[in-house]
Amino acid sequence: MLELATFGGVAVLRDGVVIPWTLRGWQRAALLALLAGVGKRGIDRLALASTLWPESPEAAARHSLDELLSRTRRELGERELFVGSMQVALNAAVITADVQQFATDVAASRLEAAAQRYHGPFADGLRTADSATLETRITALRAQFAGDFRRVAETLASAAARRSEFSVAARWWERVVAADPESTTALRAYVEMLAASGDRGRALGVARARIKRDALEGRDADVTLTQWVERLTASGARVMPVGTTPTPTVDSRREGVLARALGAEIRVGRLRGEGSLEATWQGTAVATGAQVELHLIQPRVAAGIDPACFLEVMGRAMQVSHPGVLPTLDARATHDALVTVTAVRPDDTLKQRLRTGVGPIAEVLDVGLQLAHALDALHAAQLVHGLLRPRLVALAHNAPLVCSVGLGQVLMGRRGIEDRSTVVSIGKPRYQGPEQLAGTVPLGAWSDVYALGAILYEWLGGAPAFPETADGALRKMAEPPPSLRATRRTVPVALDNLVCACMAPHAADRPAHMREVVQGLSSIG
Repeated sequence: MLELATFGGVAVLRDGVVIPWTLRGWQRAALLALLAGVGKRGIDRLALASTLWPESPEAAARHSLDELLSRTRRELGERELFVGSMQVALNAAVITADVQQFATDVAASRLEAAAQRYHGPFADGLRTADSATLETRITALRAQFAGDFRRVAETLASAAARRSEFSVAARWWERVVAADPESTTALRAYVEMLAASGDRGRALGVARARIKRDALEGRDADVTLTQWVERLTASGARVMPVGTTPTPTVDSRREGVLARALGAEIRVGRLRGEGSLEATWQGTAVATGAQVELHLIQPRVAAGIDPACFLEVMGRAMQVSHPGVLPTLDARATHDALVTVTAVRPDDTLKQRLRTGVGPIAEVLDVGLQLAHALDALHAAQLVHGLLRPRLVALAHNAPLVCSVGLGQVLMGRRGIEDRSTVVSIGKPRYQGPEQLAGTVPLGAWSDVYALGAILYEWLGGAPAFPETADGALRKMAEPPPSLRATRRTVPVALDNLVCACMAPHAADRPAHMREVVQGLSSIG
């Protein structure tokens, strides 16, 4: 029996293990995600074809769909994978979908079972910019399942609070906040349950973090959260660092896996963060007492990674010693875990800095040059980041620190994009070059050059070079970004030219090495 996982990414599994290669190409992932989302009612064949190939004539789109259905059946070894002639649907006797099991659990009031199935947004990271119709469909399904999960988690949280199990209630509200970061109501409830459970320091840290974020984004502070800060401060609560983000629910089973992989040398602490690619814990080196971070590759992702490749790439990452690169201290591979140990990263990130709007030119130049130096050091060690985006650049004052080194290269495999397992959609399309999105050129220095250019462009201009729409994606594939000086005349001509060159649609037209970017930024006064 095959399993189709669509929460937190898209993957096909057999006996709990991801089947490599089966999701290559965004149309295939979109096809399976859409069919999983609608369930047994299926989708009209013509509508499905026009959604996946919006620019093609009707006959050509139908032919492309028939080819895709046939190829997917063949590669999965299931001739009866799809059912229906006019309406195409997944054959429930051959393949199960997590979203449908989730819906069944919700309908049967098996709320904890439903919550355990929800690992993140529906079809997270799926490329949709090629089709406005696909984007609309996926967005609607994503909102539907996210709303269902929120109602489930809120019900479980309320039930736990009525039983005076405030720590349990806090963990459920924590998951609601992670699923809906903009909800002030959920954050209030999370802070209240943290305080009721006795974790007042964390309650204060979370409340202050939201107030700080609202201030940076020009919004008035929430009155209830302000009152909580005053109350908790008066009670003598231990203050957590401002900027601390909610910590996902503790998972004792994964902590056990992590502890076994690390042995007695490192003590596992609090779960710090959760993403579609990895979960991060605080840790302590037993021999020295030094604080570290522990990164466990998510099981569905790890299943498609060659452990030897993982250790080889992380071994190179451990050799990198540069002030702009977060140190990788250790890497472990066991039968059930792939783990990296790094230094502790600062809470502040470049993503938070970009939220404040257009950056001062001198500051952008300074941070950009430091980033270019750090990436050049990675390339010298035969490493490519491949996942570079503002969230993965930590900031200590104005000193950037590149994080998650080696992860993109491990996910891409030894030879780059042509050798990758598409366990999940990875990376942030806004910062990926056209060739990385299309999978037409192996991962290389040119990938990081584009990402750095996209970051600098957004910071200097206050917005991405191209809108994240179908039209924007087509423009990104075919043309250089618009001149920054068209909207901000104070940007030096040399800086404008360099940033736009980094974002050239063809990899061969960009600076060939990060060293050229370093030299270009250094020469701009």
